Amino acid sequence: MNSHDHQDFFLQENLVTYESPINEKARNFLKMEYFYSQIDACIVGEKLDSGATVSLLIELSDFIRRSDLRKDLITELERVENAFRVFSGNPQVDPNNLEQVIATIRDSLATLKSRDYNPGNCIKSDELIHQVRQKNGSQKGVAKFDLPRFYFWSNLSQEEKIFQIEKWMSDILPLKNANALMLEIIRGSSVTSFETASEGFFQRNLDKEKVNYLLRFSLPMSLPVFPEASSGKHRFTVRFFRHYDTSSKPKQTSDAIQFQVQICGV
Repeated sequence: MNSHDHQDFFLQENLVTYESPINEKARNFLKMEYFYSQIDACIVGEKLDSGATVSLLIELSDFIRRSDLRKDLITELERVENAFRVFSGNPQVDPNNLEQVIATIRDSLATLKSRDYNPGNCIKSDELIHQVRQKNGSQKGVAKFDLPRFYFWSNLSQEEKIFQIEKWMSDILPLKNANALMLEIIRGSSVTSFETASEGFFQRNLDKEKVNYLLRFSLPMSLPVFPEASSGKHRFTVRFFRHYDTSSKPKQTSDAIQFQVQICGV
């Protein structure tokens, strides 16, 4: 099957996309995105799960404190800004769009570099969060008889709780926006190809001239297989496993699997 046939095939299918970080920085960017997606899901539901949401906030605050996320975002956004400046004056690049992206990067960097900016401090310094954290440390979840104050808060109106949650997350928002910007740039800077994994196995070298962050594998939802990738600086390998049921171990398929791969690097 040639490249054109591959593209026609994928246009006719409902696809599912799996992402695999190539380096630790990309892993942290994806983890930050995951935390926010889970918190957003809790907030937009018909009935906010107070315990689950606050536990996620505590995990998010701990993750920000433990990881080098802020430092990594500064380093990578600066590198991307410098890389984009190379395109200035290129007739194939829209100068207005380019300047807009660079200006957005600059704004994010200005906030991240500020000495007064301490993401996660609103959560860390909150008294109620502190009490919930102590209870969570000794048991899984907070029973209403263990912490009446939290039980009182959890029975406030949906609007009051969402207002407080947004207040807790207010100083994380610039970090979240910078993270979303970095992931948008990474996903938008991809090289796409249509491939076939012989007996469920595929390997390819990576472009050494780029910093590679992320692999994205897309395949038809109708296929009962999923990818597991391993990667380093120079190459990546992907194996496709067949899912039988939850009680048995998956096995690498012996079939030829058609898939789309995006190598995201800047």
